[in-house]
Amino acid sequence: MEWSMAALPPGEKYTLLSDAVVPRPIAWVSTISPDGIVNVAPFSWFNMVTDDPPLVAISINRGKGNVAKDTARNLLEQGECVIHLPSRDDVAQVAASGRNFAPHESEAELLGLPLAPATAVRPPRLANAVLALEGRLWQHIPIGSPVIADHCLIEIVHVYAAESILQDGRIHPEPFNPLMRLGGMDYASIGERFPASRD
Repeated sequence: MEWSMAALPPGEKYTLLSDAVVPRPIAWVSTISPDGIVNVAPFSWFNMVTDDPPLVAISINRGKGNVAKDTARNLLEQGECVIHLPSRDDVAQVAASGRNFAPHESEAELLGLPLAPATAVRPPRLANAVLALEGRLWQHIPIGSPVIADHCLIEIVHVYAAESILQDGRIHPEPFNPLMRLGGMDYASIGERFPASRD
């Protein structure tokens, strides 16, 4: 079977791509509004870009009426965030934080997510998260005309990792057990891991 992307409506394009590009890491992002409201939301259109400067990319689709989501708006207005890489144990809270909350509502408060001060940025980190990347907005790329998504390049300025996921000073996949996104409402965790030589 084959698909011409130009012939598909937007919803079917999303479904096809999100079914095909798997597994995707999840950026569980905390930002803060100008009024001091802590927003927490997950995004799976996310990955690393470069190591020098240390950049990651998050694409945040806009909502109805092409209105920017709270995370994108806070990033554009405040310029800072904390990106948490959730583990398998976080799946219920990650999914719940993806619901549509009003801009004046704090997901952290409503979902009972404990917060801790970040080291280098103003938004707090999730105290129970085992891995957190503190970042500053490096570049914003509006996608589409009218804009349908906010593509944000984030420079990572500080990294927090819990001792529980470290082995020999490195983040290790087994104790970390990162949560990943598949198509639809499906998630996954690490299965078999094996090396492969480049020779």
